[in-house]
Amino acid sequence: MVKFTRNLRNISSLKEMTTEELNPGPDVQSDEEITDTASSCSMLLKATNGVVDPELKVYDMTNLHIMDLSVVPLHFAAHPQATVYAIAEQAADIICGNFQAAGSSC
Repeated sequence: MVKFTRNLRNISSLKEMTTEELNPGPDVQSDEEITDTASSCSMLLKATNGVVDPELKVYDMTNLHIMDLSVVPLHFAAHPQATVYAIAEQAADIICGNFQAAGSSC
């Protein structure tokens, strides 16, 4: 998808509307480098470079949650719609105060 999107900048009507690539950035070229940028806000342990916890809260921030597909830390071979719905349901539970993380004693 990154390579496809980069090629869209060569289409005349889009060329005039774009300025520069910001993410993942022009320095990211190989398939391996692109794969490493699969998720900008990975839901992983902080020790493994995660950005959000299971409650979608950004590590080391106060009252900031990420509630979109960017929390998925890997590529998957399916349409993302069901995953987006699951994240949205979890986010709704968090907002309503009904979320209980695995292993929580609440």
